[in-house]
Amino acid sequence: MPESHQSPGAVLTRHQISASDGTPLSIVVATPPPAARRAEGLPPILAVHGFASSAASGWGRTGHFDALTRAGRTVVALDLRGHGRSGKPHRAEAYGLEQVLDDIRTVASDIDLLTSDSGMTGMTKSRAWAPSATIDVLGYSLGARLSWTIASRGLVPVRRMVLGGFDGRPLFEGVDEERLDALAAGVPGNDRVALRFLVEGLAGTGATAAESAVPDVPTLVVAGDKDALAARAAEFAAGLPRGEFLSVAGRNHINAVPSQTFRRGAVAFLGR
Repeated sequence: MPESHQSPGAVLTRHQISASDGTPLSIVVATPPPAARRAEGLPPILAVHGFASSAASGWGRTGHFDALTRAGRTVVALDLRGHGRSGKPHRAEAYGLEQVLDDIRTVASDIDLLTSDSGMTGMTKSRAWAPSATIDVLGYSLGARLSWTIASRGLVPVRRMVLGGFDGRPLFEGVDEERLDALAAGVPGNDRVALRFLVEGLAGTGATAAESAVPDVPTLVVAGDKDALAARAAEFAAGLPRGEFLSVAGRNHINAVPSQTFRRGAVAFLGR
């Protein structure tokens, strides 16, 4: 049975499914409170967090769940393997790009069932969202890089996407392992061994702006103006067929996520 509780702006339900290799994947579904008006005709949002984060910390504590559900949206956010309440294998081969992408695709394929079981009272699956339809995507840092690869390969049908802290580079380029380990150590409960294996399995992979097919998807690129890891984000956005760029003044790679500018920008862009 899924666990459920309500925050000031969202009803949160946690589910668990199995990845194709048997690794447990934990998922948070955020739906509007019962009195809120649901957004008509808009699909669920698949949210993919950054490195050493989780669905709860990356989207819940930063205010994104509340902002999006107040706008009537439903958000499905997975804990990537190695993170949060998902499985944390201690071997690099468990974190290969194809496996991690398959995890995301598995969640996307189950999104109609997950949302129908999470606060969709009085709505049928067909009224809420058709599983054959497109979804919206919200990703940050590692999650943005994975989301870009998913969209560029056409693995998930994407209507619109918001990519934060990303400028088209391969995974973990420009960040040394010591800095990544320090980031992991700064979050209580992180399994630093699992995250080191994740870095080993994913480093240098993922579709890049230069090497991959550019998805013809409306895309909002968001980055703090002090974010060295996304320093070319404006240029990246300008090169997309339907790209837009949103700069977050005075913010870096870490503190851009909870900014009101980011939250409002994502709500507005995904609401079109």
